[in-house]
Amino acid sequence: MDLLEDNGRMILSAIRCALWGEESEELLHVSWVELLRTAEEQTVFGLAFRAFEYVQPKGIDQDLLFEYIGQSIQIGSGNSLVNERLRDFVGRLNTLRIKFCIVKGQTVGTCYPEPMLRQVGDIDFWVHPRDVSKCEAYIEEELNCGVQCEKSEKHVEFLWEDILFEMHYRLASFGVGRDQRYFDKLIENDSSFAVEIDGVEVPTLSPTLNALYIFVHLFHHLIGIGVGLRQFCDWMMWLHRYKDEINRDELNYHIFKLGLQKAYRTLGAILVYDLGLPVSEFPLRITEKDRKRSRNVLKNVMEMGNFGQNKRVAQSLGLMRSIQTGVRMCIQGFKYFDLAPKRIACRFLKRMWWYLGK
Repeated sequence: MDLLEDNGRMILSAIRCALWGEESEELLHVSWVELLRTAEEQTVFGLAFRAFEYVQPKGIDQDLLFEYIGQSIQIGSGNSLVNERLRDFVGRLNTLRIKFCIVKGQTVGTCYPEPMLRQVGDIDFWVHPRDVSKCEAYIEEELNCGVQCEKSEKHVEFLWEDILFEMHYRLASFGVGRDQRYFDKLIENDSSFAVEIDGVEVPTLSPTLNALYIFVHLFHHLIGIGVGLRQFCDWMMWLHRYKDEINRDELNYHIFKLGLQKAYRTLGAILVYDLGLPVSEFPLRITEKDRKRSRNVLKNVMEMGNFGQNKRVAQSLGLMRSIQTGVRMCIQGFKYFDLAPKRIACRFLKRMWWYLGK
């Protein structure tokens, strides 16, 4: 079955319905059981269920309906819990007088029409390199949390109050040293900016830099183990919410310096032509070639599921999982090589070297 032509097309309609209020006659006749299953794989169940409520299709099994309602409530409750922990955590870090910001997750959720519909995840935050040791000491001594550092080359993890946190000392890992230094400097010198979450000012990246970072994070996962539609929605909603604050000239220059113009435009075509972002709100001019390339990207996203879960065989950590990840990175990197040849090749080699070092 061609997921893009069948179920994939319907999930895109459901997302546009939830985010933009777009009506679709097709959603009245779709198999909602299959659509909501796909939405789970893409971590956009909350959005799809909101479309379900708009459409109010007939003939849904009552037990399934109650199950769907329960999942929707669970997503909202999860967001409330993470927001509560985030408010507390930000207050604690403010007392340390360190430079930090919260990225992705709840900060991007503020851009959604209904933030509680966004699938909740962990809490990611960046700390300036000069403050990492101070922050780690606070986490271990005051929060009484053990910090795990063996899983990533750019962050450490810890569990606090039942929520997983990732403390980043580097927000993205590039294969080209010049790109890495350029991006790291951008982050370290970024101007202060904050979003409000439940009455609390939460520091995050500036609108322009977030328009770059959210894409970089998405792209690196895409050429690694795969990525889901939620990451595309996050990028789109940030561009929409801050369309007037984003400095397009600066953003275009950063994309050029990192050699990612073709990739930014190609993935951006999915935002405009499939997810409903007004073309005037996308910061680069999308060509017909970009749009054609985006077809294969979208099909791959639908087939892979969020972070490649649909293609994963080894579920637990270990040698087989590492081998599977390496093979998947080879396949994905080769598939998208044309979007940024030098950057993808260098990043692949760097990642393989890191995995071997483990």
